[in-house]
Amino acid sequence: MRARQRLKGSGLDCTDNSQVLGYPGPGVDCTPINATAALAGIDMPENDPAVQAAAVTLQGYRNGSLANAAALPSWGTGGNPCLWHGVLCNANLQVAALDIHGLSLSGPVPSGGLLTSFPALSRLDLSSNLYSGTIPAADLAYLTALTYLSLANNGLGGTLPAGLTALPNLRILDLSLNALTGSLPAVWFSGANKLGAGTVWRLSCRQCNLTGSLPAIDAGFTLQTFQVPNNQLAGSIPAFALTDNQELDYSNNALTSNVPDFGVTIKRLYLSGNQLTGNLPYLHNMQDVRLRGNAFIGPLWTALHSGAFLLDLAYNKLSGTLPSTWSLATNLSAVYLTSNNITGTLPMSWADMQLSARPAVGTSTLAFHLKVLYLDGNALAGTIPPEWASFSPWGPNAFGCLSLVGNARLCGSLPEGMVCLNTSGTAIGALRALCAVFGTKLTFGV
Repeated sequence: MRARQRLKGSGLDCTDNSQVLGYPGPGVDCTPINATAALAGIDMPENDPAVQAAAVTLQGYRNGSLANAAALPSWGTGGNPCLWHGVLCNANLQVAALDIHGLSLSGPVPSGGLLTSFPALSRLDLSSNLYSGTIPAADLAYLTALTYLSLANNGLGGTLPAGLTALPNLRILDLSLNALTGSLPAVWFSGANKLGAGTVWRLSCRQCNLTGSLPAIDAGFTLQTFQVPNNQLAGSIPAFALTDNQELDYSNNALTSNVPDFGVTIKRLYLSGNQLTGNLPYLHNMQDVRLRGNAFIGPLWTALHSGAFLLDLAYNKLSGTLPSTWSLATNLSAVYLTSNNITGTLPMSWADMQLSARPAVGTSTLAFHLKVLYLDGNALAGTIPPEWASFSPWGPNAFGCLSLVGNARLCGSLPEGMVCLNTSGTAIGALRALCAVFGTKLTFGV
């Protein structure tokens, strides 16, 4: 399930991949909409000097190698260059976008005239090629109109250039899946010449081989999406004062210590696979929270934001009971609490998620929501509430999973009609007398 949405006022057209059941990949893939760069195939006079100059420059790059020539055959045909593959022009007869991703282009990243000849360029997508070498920051600095730059999924090395702060209109920067070295430049985030003049919609450097620590970020810096998972970043997470931050992905690094308050605008927080400690961060308005594989302690949140749909808190050191008030989270689709220290019983209220418009009589309201519930490896006790038997996800012809593995003091009868149910290591389905014994022990707190 992919939800197409327009982010009002941001100039973004987004395909949101974050609301997919079955443990989706984090993130929102956004492309900037630039009116001048969206005009393809303009009827331009071929003898115009600007048109001729653009054709010469593009053909020079094409003819630089046999691989380029094979990948870009239309660039050698002559005529209007604004009709060539990956070239978009504006109404002023200027090349405004180059999108030549996924063509197996090799050699160094294009530099020199291919960049400096096109000052009106607002979009440059060179992703998913075979480029090597370093990022040509000096030539990229000529592209002061650039809003979108993607060099992702190549073989680039070297450090992240501080010189990209020379691009005041840069809004989306994706350098993911390269073999870079060093840390995130501090000047990108603080001082007089910040990246994108202090306004960035998305900054991604996923699996870039980054080291060092997360930089401090100036108050008022606008950064909607910040993705640096699968690197080697260490140290603590700096205090936050970001404007309009909606997603942070720091998963699979070596971050330590307690976490700060991430603010009220954030909706997606991914911190899995670090060494973070302390209590859970303030939830505020977060909808997708993934904190798996850390060392968080303390109780679960007593209440959830009504828009929360995925919580992954597995493999931490959380304690306390399952909050009955989570039944008010009417969009909750998946909960992972594997291998914590959760005690108490299974809340009866979870069988009746509150909705403003209730479904037909005899149908559990939770049928419209919770699909996956993993409670393995905790210390839960008591019986599965009879009300849970009507859950559509665990009823006939329905999709969904309930895993209670290793909660040795869960007992009683198996509810009828459940599917994808794993109760190994429990006393569920055992003799009724055994549940009575557990009940006695529980009464006395044993």
